[in-house]
Amino acid sequence: FDRRWLMIWADVARVVLMAALAVAAVVDVPVVTVPVLATLATAAATPYLPCVAATTPRLVPDADLPAANALRSAVTQVGIVAGPALGGLLLVVASPAVSFAVNAVSFGLSALAVLTIPAGPAFAPARADAAARKLRPELGAGLAALRSQRGALRLVGADVLCSFVYGACTVLLVLVARRLGFGVNGFGYLLAGFGIGGVGGTLLAGFLARLRDDIAIAVALTAVALPLPLLAVNPSAVVAVGLTALSGAGAVLVEIRTETGLQRMLDEAVFGRAYGFALPASIGGIVVGSVVAPAVVG
Repeated sequence: FDRRWLMIWADVARVVLMAALAVAAVVDVPVVTVPVLATLATAAATPYLPCVAATTPRLVPDADLPAANALRSAVTQVGIVAGPALGGLLLVVASPAVSFAVNAVSFGLSALAVLTIPAGPAFAPARADAAARKLRPELGAGLAALRSQRGALRLVGADVLCSFVYGACTVLLVLVARRLGFGVNGFGYLLAGFGIGGVGGTLLAGFLARLRDDIAIAVALTAVALPLPLLAVNPSAVVAVGLTALSGAGAVLVEIRTETGLQRMLDEAVFGRAYGFALPASIGGIVVGSVVAPAVVG
């Protein structure tokens, strides 16, 4: 599929699903309807990031690739911080149905924004033989591409580790906030630190771009890991948020380096399929971390 239209249809699907959630907020529907609609909305978003990652190298010179990926990541991190804040504000001044409707409008605006980009070869799918157009060979080609590049596997592994830490922190920071007496909003402040650090981390991506992959990843992973034991020594609220921000900055630097590395290492014809494995693996790290953390605490 043309990546431009795939992104547009992903947005249109989310417009419809958010509108359905707005209706569900005012109409008496089975409670299972809401999580099902939310799941479908998340599924509709699945093609978006692989399309962006596969298209970016065609739109910018290779030397500017780290900066372009950093800017995209910065937008994502701002959304992580600003999105819940705007959602909370909407719930204060309006009903849940209105909040879902506003979210639907935001996806509509996203579709219109993509439509304004002229169609062209940058969005065309990579050429592949007839066999590779079938689902199973495509998936197999993506996995084989990752396995053939040890450096790519290491980058994906580092990204999955960062996701694991984030997933664990979604559980552990609740306990940290309670133990440090930060009040009912303490968990939100600590988690927001990840997003704030992520925005700051994108500013350092250019500096790390000058380093070799192994050194850059080692520095970034150290930034992710170092704050975690320090959160156990009863820091003040400001210091605790600063520690989570440092960890968030390291995680974003790993993400940027991983995406840039995969774009450079993997053949364009299989990049989208390989990224289709890397992205779920990263999300899976969050799930595993959030499951392991309470078991360890227990």
